[in-house]
Amino acid sequence: MRVIFVAGSYGSGTSSLIGALDRLGISTLPPHFRTNDPRTPISYESKAFRQLIHLIAREDVEGNSLKLDTSRSAEFVEKFRLLIESADPGPANAIALKMRLASI
Repeated sequence: MRVIFVAGSYGSGTSSLIGALDRLGISTLPPHFRTNDPRTPISYESKAFRQLIHLIAREDVEGNSLKLDTSRSAEFVEKFRLLIESADPGPANAIALKMRLASI
């Protein structure tokens, strides 16, 4: 199985890109995080991947600062492995994951 990471800043088109991948049959691990942005109500950010990233990284509301907690790195790696292994890659045999915080 292939894993595709889509990363970029807010407003850079990452939701459009991963949405296109989703429509092409590449799993984006729904359910997806919903935003307050009327132009992008569905971010295509997997809630499971988002929760996993939050084990080791947080950003403030404005996105101006980042806090990393490397004490949970081993737990993160194990849970990421389990997430990938349990994913249904669909007919494309691939999954695509997106979260801005993961790109920092």
